Amino acid sequence: MHGQGKIRALNDDLRRHLYNGGVLMTPGIAALGEEAIGRLANAIASFDDFLYREQPI
Repeated sequence: MHGQGKIRALNDDLRRHLYNGGVLMTPGIAALGEEAIGRLANAIASFDDFLYREQPI
């Protein structure tokens, strides 16, 4: 795999599993509490409704 497919796969791995990455959050999100942050993280990790034709990469 190379090019756009490789980039998409790496982005998906990071989004789903945080491999070789990290998380930054605003104070406002942090203030929501652990339960809300967990729900947000799960929603982000499970999101897969991308329109690849509209992405710049």
